Amino acid sequence: MALQQVRGGSRGRAPEARPLAASAYDTCLAAFGPDAIRTDEARTLLARIDHT
Repeated sequence: MALQQVRGGSRGRAPEARPLAASAYDTCLAAFGPDAIRTDEARTLLARIDHT
């Protein structure tokens, strides 16, 4: 849920989006493990935010 919120509602607001993306990544990592597609998506989103 948090990953979808970051994708849809925080465009252009990296400072506000980063904590949500980090939380989504941590949650996906704990729930699904490091090799899951959702974890990879959250990791990719976090990297995109960090490089904006």
